[in-house]
This record gives sequence, C-alpha cells and structure tokens, in this order.
Amino acid sequence: DVLMQEIEDLGKISMKTNLEAAALEIRGAKVFRNSTKQAYRSLLRAFGQAENAHAAALDDWLGET
Repeated sequence: DVLMQEIEDLGKISMKTNLEAAALEIRGAKVFRNSTKQAYRSLLRAFGQAENAHAAALDDWLGET
C-alpha cells in the first residue's frame, strides 16, 4: 500500500514536470515565432528600401543619359 502510494505520488510529480516542460516549450515557440516575424518584417522593409533606392538610381541615370 505504501509503495503504491509512493509510485502514484512519483507519477503525479512526473506528470506535473512534463506539463511544466511542455508549457516552457510552448512559450519558447511563441517567442521564436514572434522574433521570426520581426526578422521577416525587417527583411521586407530592407528589401523595399533597396528596391526604392535602385529605382531612384535608375531614374537618375536614365535622366542623365
């Protein structure tokens, strides 16, 4: 009886630990997702700026020739 209770208690502790670990993984995934979104937006912004600079340089060059 005592041994069974100890096994049951260890199972509850193990379950709680697994749930806490899963919650941490989910939080980590959300942080990664958010940072990935921010990096993607930054790249899009930089790409747009590069396109605008290229278009302006091309307009200047065509205007000079």
